[in-house]
Amino acid sequence: LGLLHPKQCEISYVNHVCVEDAHSNLEEIFVGWNNNYSLFQIAETEDISIAIRHIVKDENDEFVGRLYVKITPAFLVENDKEIFLMELTLRGRPLGEGLNGVMSFMDFGREKIVRAFSEMTTDKMHVLWGREA
Repeated sequence: LGLLHPKQCEISYVNHVCVEDAHSNLEEIFVGWNNNYSLFQIAETEDISIAIRHIVKDENDEFVGRLYVKITPAFLVENDKEIFLMELTLRGRPLGEGLNGVMSFMDFGREKIVRAFSEMTTDKMHVLWGREA
């Protein structure tokens, strides 16, 4: 096969966001959402999914890739409890040659994803989850 020359890397985190009445409490879970959304006079809201795409750059303001965030309602199989499935994926170019470049991207991607999760979820949830700063 010869030497591998990776052109693209990807790192994903999938989180089960579990809280009471999750599907009706978006603003208590996610920053930037307001529960005032309603079309009750037109139609009943069944569920809401959110998809966001961000451009990610390095410390030199060079394009590295894109961060994809997808939030979808779901239910746990074992007890039918409402949850949100929050998927964060960073996809982009290796940060250097060969395996070292791939591993550098993975470290970079992990830091961006963990930070994005923290920034996108409310302080109230951080306290509930026992998350430390």
